[in-house]
Parts: sequence; structure tokens; C-alpha cells
Amino acid sequence: HYPLRRQRQMCIRDSINMSDRYIHSNNYKDLISNFKRNMPDHKIVVFTSIKPPVEHDDLKAFEGLKIYCENEIPNILQIWRIFIESSVLIIARSGFSYSPALLRTPEQKTYCPTEFWHSIPDYWETWLYDSVH
Repeated sequence: HYPLRRQRQMCIRDSINMSDRYIHSNNYKDLISNFKRNMPDHKIVVFTSIKPPVEHDDLKAFEGLKIYCENEIPNILQIWRIFIESSVLIIARSGFSYSPALLRTPEQKTYCPTEFWHSIPDYWETWLYDSVH
């Protein structure tokens, strides 16, 4: 269990450095709208390691969606199972979503930011975001 616990701590620490890694929620608006329009029967759920300070991001882009914070779910494996089994996964720039995303199959749609920190499988798709916001 030690490596998993260490990974959780690294994800939380990485998320706190918002200027380097954080992708503002407004960057997800078009993706969410597209999925709502093209996949209306699918449930959209938002996971984050920590909720940002309101002055940094008020999360209005996720209005009407359930937002789960990592510390609200006692078992990270439950979250990772949802990541692995979902029909579509849009990940941010962190190990929190990257690690379980690697376990997904090519048949499942996986999207990651164009400027990503790690190498990605050839079958993942990228999405462009505004790093300035």
C-alpha cells in the first residue's frame, strides 16, 4: 500500500501548485457541451484532487454537475475503477488521472491536454486548452 499512499500525496501536492499544472475549469466547457449534446444519456461526473480557491477558479463551468473531491471518497481505488470503466475519460495534467487512464483499452475514448507532462498511448486523443485562461 505504500506506493499508492505516496502517489496520493504526490497528486495532492502537484495540484496545490496551481500556476504550473492547474487547468482552469472554463477550458472544459466546450468538451462538456459537446458530450452533453452527442451523448445525452451519459452521466458526466467531475473528480478533482482538491477544490481550488474560489479566487483562482469558481468552477462555474461544472455547474449542475456533481464534483467529487479526492478526500471525499475514502478509497482511491473506487475512483480509479470509475476512471478505468467509464466510456469516456477526460484527464487533466496529473498522476491522479493519468495512472488509471493507462489501464484503459483503445476502444475506450481517452482525452488528455495537448501539453501533457507524460508520454501517452497512440490511441489517446488530445484537446487544446487555453493555458492563460
